[in-house]
Amino acid sequence: MIEEPENTVYSISLDIPIYNPDTDSKCRTPQVLAWYVEGSPQILVGADLLLEGVEVVLNTGETGIINNGLAIINLEAPLVYADEIWVEINTESCKARSCSVYVARVATNCVLDPENKPSGELTGRLVCVEKDMYREVYDGDGGYTQEGVLAQEDCIYCGGNFPNCEEPPIEPTTFYNIISCQDGKIYQTTTVLSVSNQRVTHPIHGVHRWNGTTQTTAPSFRGEVVINVGDTGCPTDGTRYYNIMKCGDGTTKQTTTVLTISGQRVKKGVDYFFWLGSTTFSPTDNIGSVDEVVTGAFNCP
Repeated sequence: MIEEPENTVYSISLDIPIYNPDTDSKCRTPQVLAWYVEGSPQILVGADLLLEGVEVVLNTGETGIINNGLAIINLEAPLVYADEIWVEINTESCKARSCSVYVARVATNCVLDPENKPSGELTGRLVCVEKDMYREVYDGDGGYTQEGVLAQEDCIYCGGNFPNCEEPPIEPTTFYNIISCQDGKIYQTTTVLSVSNQRVTHPIHGVHRWNGTTQTTAPSFRGEVVINVGDTGCPTDGTRYYNIMKCGDGTTKQTTTVLTISGQRVKKGVDYFFWLGSTTFSPTDNIGSVDEVVTGAFNCP
């Protein structure tokens, strides 16, 4: 199962036979597999097992060695959003370059479990690729594809111009009224709901509950939601957690420190974070209160 890197910088053992370009003429094209998201300190490269021990080079100069079909390339600087990257093999007997990928920006985060997931199934994450927002999907091989299903072109969340990345359908339809557990306001979804007070989760806007009513217009449309089977109402904890992204590895944490400005930079220990502009009542990785709200500073240093 492929997992995104956390704080740990990985390494690969090199106690394997080193590829000899003079005697081994087998050649295959490598592929950038994962971790090409903004702020990542590494990328994961896949290659044919015939290339065991071969050096693979990133277009920015960093290198890695293929071991068991994979190579982890540690970067001199974290990836920058929208940059084009590729990897290549350049030996006397093998010259092969991967397709280019563009560094994505994760708009929302959740725990991924790609093992045994069928190809095309949604992971639940929305990812910005250039100015377009995509619904990420599993690839069926234990990984995932960031450019899965196009959700919105030129999306404002991704630096585009479109003011609402979740426009309601043009055709007449039934909308289900859901109440946000964060702000108490009523929004609409096209997800079919049958249990009054059903708890649902939006990938960006968090937990909601269905108030049992429907309508044919959607003044505050929130797209599709995930049904939390067996759960009703808002969580009883009552504590609001603020979703913050950790600088350096792009992981999403939560803090109980009250934040009011989207993008606000905060600090805990030696680590910097910034507020994603959203809150939740169901934390996945709560770090408690932060040590400092860095006044006048936004996003990562």
